[in-house]
Order: sequence, then C-alpha cells, then structure tokens
Amino acid sequence: MHRKTKIANSTSEEREVILSALAYELFGKPLKLPSSFDWNTVFRESISQTVFPLVYSALCDRLPSEIKEKWETRFLQCLASNIRINAAHSEIHKLMQSSAIPYVILKGCASSGYYPKPELRTMGDVDFLVGSSDLERCSSLLDNHGIRRTDDGTHSFHRSFVLHNITYELHWSISGIPDVGGEKIRTCCEKIFSDMVYRDVPDGGYYVPSDFHHGLILLLHTASHLTTTGIGLRHLCDWAVFIEKLPDVLFRESFEGILKEIGLWDLAKTLTAMSSRYLGAGMRPWASDVDEGLTESLMNDIWQGGNFGGKDPQRMSYRVLMIDDATHRIEKRGFIPALALAVHRKAKIFYPKMSASYIFLPVAWISVCCRYSWQVLTKKRPWLKFGKDAKTARQRKAFLDQLKLFEA
Repeated sequence: MHRKTKIANSTSEEREVILSALAYELFGKPLKLPSSFDWNTVFRESISQTVFPLVYSALCDRLPSEIKEKWETRFLQCLASNIRINAAHSEIHKLMQSSAIPYVILKGCASSGYYPKPELRTMGDVDFLVGSSDLERCSSLLDNHGIRRTDDGTHSFHRSFVLHNITYELHWSISGIPDVGGEKIRTCCEKIFSDMVYRDVPDGGYYVPSDFHHGLILLLHTASHLTTTGIGLRHLCDWAVFIEKLPDVLFRESFEGILKEIGLWDLAKTLTAMSSRYLGAGMRPWASDVDEGLTESLMNDIWQGGNFGGKDPQRMSYRVLMIDDATHRIEKRGFIPALALAVHRKAKIFYPKMSASYIFLPVAWISVCCRYSWQVLTKKRPWLKFGKDAKTARQRKAFLDQLKLFEA
C-alpha cells in the first residue's frame, strides 16, 4: 500500500508528488497530491532522478496552463531520445547477428520491458555484453560501421564507442562483480548467453538476459553505484517493476539461496521494502521486517544525490574511503589506511612492473598520486577534501554498512 513517508528536507511536498506519480504510473495507485507544492521543483527533481516521462504521464492532465507547454516539450524530447536509443539497440542486434556474435542487452532496454509502458523508461547508453573471446572482433565490427571508439583502454570491463551522440558501451564482463570473492557470481553468469531471450519491440528487437540474470545484474549495478555516486529513483523503479512481475515463490526459489551466498540478499530485501513503501509495489513477507530507518536513510540519499550522483558530483572523490576495491564491501579500515591501500592497489594495476619490485614500489605509489593530481588539474575528477568528504563518507557508510554488501 502506498503511503506518505517522512522524508527530510524542505521539499517533502514535491517529493511526495513525484512518488505518488510513480506509484500511479507503475502500479495503478490513486494519484494523491498535496494541497500546495512547487511545480518547477517537481519538474527539476524528476529530471534529476531521470523519471520525468513517468511523472509527466501521470500529471499531464493536472498541469497549470502556464507550464503545460514547457512540460510537454520536455516530454516529447525524452520520447524522441528513447526512440533513437531503442532503434540503436535494434541496430546492434542486426550487427551482432550478421557476424554471429552472441550478445545480450544490459540494464536500460532490458529493464524497460518490465514497465507497464516501456516507452516511458528514460534511456541512457546502449550497454551490451559479449564474450571476452569476441571482444576484438566486435570492436572491429563497430568501427567498420562508423561507431568510433572513445575510451582510453584503461577500463576494466567495457569499451566506449559513439555514433550520432549515442554512447555504446561494449562489455566483456558484467560490472559490479568483486575481484575477490566474485567467483560464485561469475559461475552464475556463465549461462547468460544460453539462457537469453529475444524481445520484440516496434521496428526491431534484441536479446536480453533471462529474469534470473537480469535481476542479478540489477543488484550488482545498484550495489556498485550505492557505494560510489549513489542511485537515483530510476534504479528503484527498475527493481520495483522487475520484482512485481515475478511470483513470490519463483523469486525465492531462483534468488534467495544464491543472494544469501554472495551477500546481496539484504540489498534485495531493502529495495523490495522501498518499492512497497515508496512506490506502491506489493510487499513481500520476507521484506516486511526491513528497518524503516534504513529505507528512509537510503531514500534521502537518493534525493540528495540524484541519478548517478548528478546533484553531488563530489561523491566520486571519496569512493576510496567508502569501499574496498577488491571485495566491493564497505571499508572497515580508518580513512588514512583505506586511502593508502587504494593507492597501493592502483599502483599494482597501472604500474605492475614497478609494483613487483620493493625498490621501485614507492615510485609506483608516487606515480599514482601524480596521475590523480593530473586528473584533478584537467578536471577529470574532483579533489578529495579530507574534512568534508570524510565526514560525508562516514555518514553514508553508517547506513550502507547495514546492507552487508557481498558479505555471505
């Protein structure tokens, strides 16, 4: 049952409007609006959370005349963008089929199929996965069709390409799997190509993961961003519509055992409780005992950060204080030891030969610090502000630690 939940800060009325609009569009709950709120704040916040098309669809008949044109123009722009990106997914399917390269679409278009109105799910990049043995062949195929590579080759699980202002992310590994302790997850993903399903869409179609693999990818993706930039309402909507489509018995048979084993069961429970408490999805008995303080803290983190931390870009600067890069668990060390260990790990990645020698290891550490400083100077990443960032990281760690991410 959808209910009004206490949310901190002064824009609670506007947030209530957005949540009610989402509950109406996703699960048919009654649309209940407060007596007074600011339409412009609703407009900006729903864009920041990348759920504007859903909010517009719910509120379009209630818009004041003076803002109707502005909202409608933005909505049509979002729809046009979604159409272009959907078409790009179908073109990827044709390319992969022409060269007999197995692939699956990840996240965006894979998630949209669970929505009551798929066209209202805001799209971003074209993310797709191929086997590591097909990576070079696929890269050449994209290049031969004018889709140009744009990354610098340092990313650990995908390459970036662009065509007509659409970004294509070619993955050879599913993101969010820990380097240490991720063996079971990798084993679970071995059948992703044999279990994939074809999804028909207007003017095309493409392969998407099975329900099991899609749910696992959603949790990995959410966990990865929770500990860095944070997630937006779109992430919560993706989970809410996904779990609503799965019968409870099927979900527990498919997911409970493996999620407990890999340390993502508490995250699944928390997202499920939030889906019910804030968006109107049905409550699952196994998620009803999730602490309300935890769900409120996580919801406030969503409001404060925006989608992928768009409202708080500084979050990426203190990632090393939040998470153990190897295990993807919340960092238990103090901030100085955590920072030192992060520098050491980066040295092993970027300068493996120097790091292998005790004599040159300090040089590798210094090189990592110089590399970071150069990225800051070229505005590729923000400075780490020890006072403010350490305080914020400590506050976020306090509630994220309750999720026990990747702790079996």
